[in-house]
Parts: sequence; structure tokens; C-alpha cells
Amino acid sequence: MSFEGFFKDILSIPSPSGKEEGVALRVKEEFQTLGYDEIIEAAGNVCGRRGNGPIKILYDAQMDVVEPGSGWEGDAYKPLLKDGRIIARGAADDKGPLTSMIYGGAEADVAGVTLYVLASAMEEVSAGSALEDFFRETDIRPDFVVIGEPSRNHVMLGSRGRVLLRADFAGEASHASNP
Repeated sequence: MSFEGFFKDILSIPSPSGKEEGVALRVKEEFQTLGYDEIIEAAGNVCGRRGNGPIKILYDAQMDVVEPGSGWEGDAYKPLLKDGRIIARGAADDKGPLTSMIYGGAEADVAGVTLYVLASAMEEVSAGSALEDFFRETDIRPDFVVIGEPSRNHVMLGSRGRVLLRADFAGEASHASNP
């Protein structure tokens, strides 16, 4: 299999959040084909490991996609070559980065490092809870993490995110317009 062939394969497998099994199986198969040392499955995620050094690096990209909706020319899951680009649901977010990480990881010099390439689940709807569950279920604690998200081909330090808080306030209730 080639980079492009694998990319087209996973694009053609519908994988809306919670239904990533087909892509996960295909990713696992590609990890095996490319000679990853170990394959770890936890919390709906699939992870390939190469190397066994003291520095732990994790590449993460999600398998799930948002439902296609309207506006597609034909089948959103059928890769289409147009103006030198492959267009399909999930090509940029996030199966392109996932493919790059899997193939880049297979070619990386892993002397002195342990490299994990994680195909994560449920990112579109749970903002990383499957990733959190993956860490909870495994003993993997990376020193560095690279997240493959669309960034207009710029390396970004940090990423947009969100924090869910629960707060209790004591006092008298009032509206901000009339405190």
C-alpha cells in the first residue's frame, strides 16, 4: 500500500463520531504492514508504537468526522481529485494529518525515543474525552505531544480548546443589567 492509497482508503470509510470502527481496523492493519513494534487499543482508539527510548513522543490525529451535510458534489466519502487536491469528508480534518503521522512515524529515526502514533476517536463530539480515557487505560505518559489539526500548514504552539467548569457562588441573585 502507498501513502496515497491508504489515505484514499480511510477517506472512503464513513467514520462519524462513535462509528470509527472501520477506520480503526484499517489503521491497525496499516500499522502492522508498516512494521510498528506494538499496537495498543484502548477506549476506541488505536495506537502504534515504534522504538523504546526514554523520551516519549505522541502524535495524535482523530479518526472521526462531522456528518457531511449538504453541498457535496456526489458522495462525500468518495475521494475526488480536483485541481491537484484530494477532496472528501475528513481529508483536512483529520485523516490527512493522521495519514502523514502514520507514514512519517514509520520512517522516523526512533533512536532514543518511543514514538506513539494515536488514531483517536470521538474528537468531534467529546473534545478529547476518548484521548483522556486512552491515557487513563494505558501507562502511556508522553513527554511531548503533536496534534494533527488543520492549521493552514503552519506549526502552532498550543491549540484552541475549552474548559468545562462548575462553579458555585454565594450571595444574592441578580441580573447584570440591574445588580
